Amino acid sequence: TEGMPLRRLPFNCCAISFLPFDDPVATDDGTVMDIMHAVPYVQKHHKHPVTGALLELKDLTKLTFHKNADGEYECPVLNKTF
Repeated sequence: TEGMPLRRLPFNCCAISFLPFDDPVATDDGTVMDIMHAVPYVQKHHKHPVTGALLELKDLTKLTFHKNADGEYECPVLNKTF
């Protein structure tokens, strides 16, 4: 896979499972994961799943995303969908 460009995950996907998240948490570097995947991973490995740096559960921050009436993620200030 040398020479292949890096593809970013959609913003609403977990960095561990690559699936859309239900209960997102983030690391200080902005990596977003579903708490259902993040907790077991961090408890077992004590490492960041992307960078490999040391990571503890206390380092995870709970995120809240706003959805509009159509169920799409949108900015709560500008009311624009992502």
